Amino acid sequence: MNVRTAGAMLLLPCCSCMFAAVPKAGADFYRSRDGSGAVCITDKLQSVPAQYRAGMQVAKDDAGAPTK
Repeated sequence: MNVRTAGAMLLLPCCSCMFAAVPKAGADFYRSRDGSGAVCITDKLQSVPAQYRAGMQVAKDDAGAPTK
C-alpha cells in the first residue's frame, strides 16, 4: 500500500462522518400577535408567550423552497 492509498483510506471515513452530522436545513417559524395586536415572528417556540400560542401559526421553511 502506498502513501496515497493509505491517505485516501483515512480521508474517506472522515468525510462521510462530516456530511452525516450536517443538521436539517429547514426551520420552523412561529407567527403570533401580542396583546397590542402587533405581529410577532420568531424561530423559537419558547419565546412565544403561552397565552398567545392558541392563535399562533407555524410556517415550515424547507431548504431551497420559497416562503410566503
